[in-house]
Amino acid sequence: MRSKILLRLYAQRWQIETMFKAFKSAGFNCEAIHITNDLRLDTLMQILSIAFCLAYQTGEIIVLDKPIVIKKHGYRQNSIFRVGLDTLVNILYNISTQLVRWIQLLSLIFQYPKMIK
Repeated sequence: MRSKILLRLYAQRWQIETMFKAFKSAGFNCEAIHITNDLRLDTLMQILSIAFCLAYQTGEIIVLDKPIVIKKHGYRQNSIFRVGLDTLVNILYNISTQLVRWIQLLSLIFQYPKMIK
């Protein structure tokens, strides 16, 4: 019983580590932003948390249709977050040509909790 609890706690910890990695080197590059004002830093963390959730959910939806490639060493080529972030960046850079896709993706994101029930 104790081992199951520890495993669940470790899984939660690992999710937090994944989010911090996305905040730092794997996506948002927060280390390059030198904010010292506590209120501004708090606001930035809130915005990044929302952006992380949006990118992660986007990645989950994209991976349902196109699974992530597993490399020879056994690890995935990209994280779910990275797939989602790359998709969102691509859509935003090409917003005029990707507007229909953007609307479809937003629709799927807001339906996603219903899809997994």
